Amino acid sequence: MRQLTLLREKKYPHRKTARAISFRGANHVVLKACSPVLRRKSGQIRKLIRETQDRFGLKLRAVAVMPDHVHLIMKVDRREQFQNALRFLAGAIALKVAGTRLWRARAWSRPLRTRRELDVAQVYVARNSIKAGIFSLGDAYAIVDGVLQL
Repeated sequence: MRQLTLLREKKYPHRKTARAISFRGANHVVLKACSPVLRRKSGQIRKLIRETQDRFGLKLRAVAVMPDHVHLIMKVDRREQFQNALRFLAGAIALKVAGTRLWRARAWSRPLRTRRELDVAQVYVARNSIKAGIFSLGDAYAIVDGVLQL
């Protein structure tokens, strides 16, 4: 017979480890939404990305706002900078777009350690909206010295 307890079992049986972050190279970050509402507010999302960049000193290499997720390739100097920027950006987008819970899960990230990995990720992010058939001139942007130009 199973014993009932009031304590929740740990979701992760093993100890969590710190997220892998590249300080020399860049990081590919994806924020996934519960529903496809991001595309309608892409202008506001780009402004929030720019505000996050100015506030936390991120250097962006590529950005793509898709209907249900956002791709960012960014360069950071410190772990705290990465964490605080992601918290601020995810919270600000959720408040502006949905006014409530928006994200499906935690942000996915991958360190890009070599020049080849960075180039492949940049091409992938740049072609993402074209491949999905939703590219428009509003998606065009310029990044000068790591700063998103709106």
